[in-house]
Amino acid sequence: MASHSVLNIANFRAAFPAFSNSTTFPDALLNLQYANAGTYIDQNDSYSGLNGASLDFALQLMLCHLLFSYGLIAA
Repeated sequence: MASHSVLNIANFRAAFPAFSNSTTFPDALLNLQYANAGTYIDQNDSYSGLNGASLDFALQLMLCHLLFSYGLIAA
C-alpha cells in the first residue's frame, strides 16, 4: 500500500497557480494543510478507488479547498 503523505510543492504550485505566491502560501503552510487534507481523504492507496495519480490529485484538490476556505474565513 503506497502512501501519499508528502506534497510535491513545486508540482502543486505549477498545477494551481492561485497558490504559487510563496509569501502568501509558504511551504510550511502548504505542508501543514496537506497533512490536514489527509484527515478527509485517506493518504494510502485504498479500497476507495483512489490510488496513484488520482489520489495525489484528490489530495491536492482538498488542499486547494482548505487554503481557499481559510482565506475566506480570514477575510
